[in-house]
Amino acid sequence: MSDCLTALHRYTPQPYQIIVVDNASSDGSVSYLQGRGDIETIFNLENRGYAAACNQGIRRGVNPYIVLLNPDVKVTKGWLEPLLATARPSEVAVVGPKMINSQGLLVGAGVTNWDELTRPRFWLQPDRPGRLNKPEECITVGGACYLIKRALLPVLGCFDERYFLYFEETDYSINAVLKGYKVIFNPLSVVYHEVGGSSGEDHNKRLVYFQKSQRCFVQKWAGCIPCLP
Repeated sequence: MSDCLTALHRYTPQPYQIIVVDNASSDGSVSYLQGRGDIETIFNLENRGYAAACNQGIRRGVNPYIVLLNPDVKVTKGWLEPLLATARPSEVAVVGPKMINSQGLLVGAGVTNWDELTRPRFWLQPDRPGRLNKPEECITVGGACYLIKRALLPVLGCFDERYFLYFEETDYSINAVLKGYKVIFNPLSVVYHEVGGSSGEDHNKRLVYFQKSQRCFVQKWAGCIPCLP
């Protein structure tokens, strides 16, 4: 988390508000966060899940643009302005950046195919020059760095808290698309993200979370979107 906050302060010249929701962590984050005057904190006594924690931060904030950021994400120079510029038109509801891991492999390039909702394009492929160089309309973008607009909360709501982990951003994006709004991937904004690094759980437990959220997603959207009967 310290790397995430350091990068935010270094590479975000625009006025901003940081709200950190600690979901009953046991990794020393609580002691690190206590007494920090540069951030607002919410300390949960139990792990409420990612969607619920995001909603707590959303409701505490006041600014017109909301960026939901995993604690293992590190932003880079010039990351925010492309997202803000893309989000300004009234028809845009969600914007996401290009996400790469420390090996330079793509872990967030948006989803454009209804049959591949759980697999972003070019997954774990090298971030080659010229492959992704302009904003594109998508079905969904990665939730590790996910911009939404406060003005649309009365229409789109917050995250569905039935998703403890995984699918919450896919669900939100699809809701926006089906209501006539746009979800945009903008590769002019770049952040680093180590996939799975913020969950604090082993692989088997993450798989359980994924499967449970997947069942919830299928039950909710069956018959409404092309990839589900």
